[in-house]
Amino acid sequence: MKFEDFLKYFSDIQICKCHDDYKYNVVKSKTDETHAVYFKVRINKTGHYYLTVNQDSKRKYLPRENYRYSDFCIVFGRDLGNGKYEYVEGFQRADKEVWTEGELKAGEYTVYVKINWFNKKTRPFTFSVYGVADAEIQEMSRESAQGFLEKLYTSKGRTSKKLEDYSYYNVADCSRAVELTDDGFGFIYYQNNSRYTLEEELYFKVLEGLKFRKPYRGNKINVTVRPGEEKCVVTKVLPDAKRIR
Repeated sequence: MKFEDFLKYFSDIQICKCHDDYKYNVVKSKTDETHAVYFKVRINKTGHYYLTVNQDSKRKYLPRENYRYSDFCIVFGRDLGNGKYEYVEGFQRADKEVWTEGELKAGEYTVYVKINWFNKKTRPFTFSVYGVADAEIQEMSRESAQGFLEKLYTSKGRTSKKLEDYSYYNVADCSRAVELTDDGFGFIYYQNNSRYTLEEELYFKVLEGLKFRKPYRGNKINVTVRPGEEKCVVTKVLPDAKRIR
């Protein structure tokens, strides 16, 4: 085939990992740059899987349209029941195809997908699962996934290497972890195993490249954690942030 014919009949070429016995399941969706999309994924067999999000190829657009790949943020966790989750993986990148792979246990998973479209328009994308067995994928309502990120990063905070207690204040049964992940999110996790209510005011003289997720806003927040409680304050890395501080 001549190169000119290839350009005429094909949009792009990809070199993929192919497994003859793997199963491929995909759903199409669309969203704007403001709202996230949530998926419920049922893994029927424990094993190796790829999770992938695809957007339109640049080859579909003329140079004068200035099309570029938008920033994908994907985070997912295993459903433990009773509104609890176990953090599994998160990743963020601007590319035609954004994916991750790993060993997944049989069960249900919730997947968060947020796309910061470069042109601020509603656009289509696909989400797929490729692995040792068929997976069932269903798009969820945002209402049914309310509080998902806070609960997910709560589970990550419990095992964070940055978890430190309040021994400095003579309250060793209270702990806090402050962490910025590669997922496009950061979090401040609190664990209060003491007999006292923990009240903390956080003031950031400079907050660049980050913003707090609701209900927190601005550069100053107040956090209250009652005895026996956990709490997680989630921050979002802003699209096109030049630096974070």
